[in-house]
Amino acid sequence: MRQLGSSNMRKDHDMVPGWIYTDPKDRKPFTKGTVRMDPDDISKSFDIFFEQVGYNKETGFPTTDTLKAHRLDFVIPVLQKEGLIK
Repeated sequence: MRQLGSSNMRKDHDMVPGWIYTDPKDRKPFTKGTVRMDPDDISKSFDIFFEQVGYNKETGFPTTDTLKAHRLDFVIPVLQKEGLIK
């Protein structure tokens, strides 16, 4: 967050390449012979992952509770001062 100067890592960093949503033969997601994925499914997978690891699912950054649980509470005031977390 500090290096990118962003408080929304999900929007500014955690991106999926566009090719994952296409198929040269226009086959639908989850059909045999394609790796094509549905954008809503990818978004849901990010939501599930972030919730499981204690991150804010909108921003993709650890919650203050998660930082505290990992004994990283000393970074909270720094990130707050820089306006990266509330």
